[in-house]
Amino acid sequence: MKQWFRLIKLSFFILLTYRLADYVDGSMKKGIVVTVLLLAIFFFVLFPREMEVQSFFEKTKKPLKKTSTKVQEGYEQSGLSKQDIEYFRQKMAVVKDQINEIEDNIQGYTKLRIIANRYNTSITMKDYFRELVANPEKLPDADLFVHTCVPSLKEMTTAYRKMSEQPVKGSETYQTLQELAEKIELTCEKLEEDYLHFQKDRIQNSEAEMDYVSRKILEKGKGAK
Repeated sequence: MKQWFRLIKLSFFILLTYRLADYVDGSMKKGIVVTVLLLAIFFFVLFPREMEVQSFFEKTKKPLKKTSTKVQEGYEQSGLSKQDIEYFRQKMAVVKDQINEIEDNIQGYTKLRIIANRYNTSITMKDYFRELVANPEKLPDADLFVHTCVPSLKEMTTAYRKMSEQPVKGSETYQTLQELAEKIELTCEKLEEDYLHFQKDRIQNSEAEMDYVSRKILEKGKGAK
């Protein structure tokens, strides 16, 4: 599909070049203007990714730290393309910043700490994040974590912090804080459930291993009698 798209863009560029050649008609000034225009179209509009030049239509991305050779090899072994790796790293950088902000917001308020401790929110978020970094091919399975739970917790805990910092609070403010705390608790519960589902195969394997060990111990005990 990508190859066809490139051919279509290239055909468009050739047609445009042909049309503009008629416009130049031997004029040096027109020739310079057209050449600059064609180069700009080629590099910044048609093939920004292929030429590894960032298009001015794209948003500026936050610079990322260079990955270690081991991590890079892990990404490549997962079958990810260069574009997939870039997308994954950008996404994980955003999630990491959101998790840090959530933790900062939670630590400042007793009610939020109680909720977070009840559902092991801090540990769950960090373990979930580490599992994704180690297994980038599982990103589609973590859609709820990446696109719903973490962004929602970041937004709600930030709103809770800002509202709590208001010097004067009325009954409506306290009511809103209570409602926010309830929504935060529901999201923490959903996050914990989603992580257990994400780790379902690993948990089942662990349980199977424990059952196997238990049976071996029982067999040895019977053999000793």
